[in-house]
Amino acid sequence: MDISTNTKLNFKSIVLSVIDSIVIINQDSRVVFWNTSAEKMFGYTQAESIGMDLTRLMPERYRKAHLEGLTRYLQTFQPRVIERVAELWGLHKDGHEFPIELSISTWKENGKVFFGGIIRDKSEWQKIRSELEEAKKDLETRVSERTSDLLRINSELIRQISHRESAERALKDSNRQYRLLVDHLKDVVFQTDENSAWLFLNPAWEELTGFTVEEILSTLCTLVTSSAILNCSNR
Repeated sequence: MDISTNTKLNFKSIVLSVIDSIVIINQDSRVVFWNTSAEKMFGYTQAESIGMDLTRLMPERYRKAHLEGLTRYLQTFQPRVIERVAELWGLHKDGHEFPIELSISTWKENGKVFFGGIIRDKSEWQKIRSELEEAKKDLETRVSERTSDLLRINSELIRQISHRESAERALKDSNRQYRLLVDHLKDVVFQTDENSAWLFLNPAWEELTGFTVEEILSTLCTLVTSSAILNCSNR
């Protein structure tokens, strides 16, 4: 079924106005179609682009491979990149490169081969990806720094706890040694609070007073004379 002239015109209008660039070349790598988005993307007007070699839209490093691939396809008709999406770099009229996403199709018309490319500018996406990668690196750096801080703090806490435990063990050992020394003294050793309540008595008090340590600790006492006469009252 033939396509009407109006349908062809409507289709061409759509192709000219789509956001993605659409470029068609012949088998000699010459541009035969160039839509409005391609003008904006590459900087060439439609008048400048028609008949232009496609290699002018690509960096030098791609040109040899493009021409060799074109020749190989025309000889073998075995596709390598056709009907696939490739991420490459385009070359603007002013000389700057920008990232693109390219998909290629091909067909024959009147015995001649044509190639159509749909090209999407990935500059904004590349910018976003770069920002995300930068943000990721920044986050990794912050996490690493924070982890280092936490490890340092943890190490310091462990050191302080270890020091405190050592100090507590040393104090217990000192108290134990002191108690052993006091318990074996023949002299009386005692301690009271501000209310004359006994806090500590060594065993020598039993020999001096006749009271057991337990009995004395349950009383309020005042030492009256050096001869150990005690005035004691029950609590």
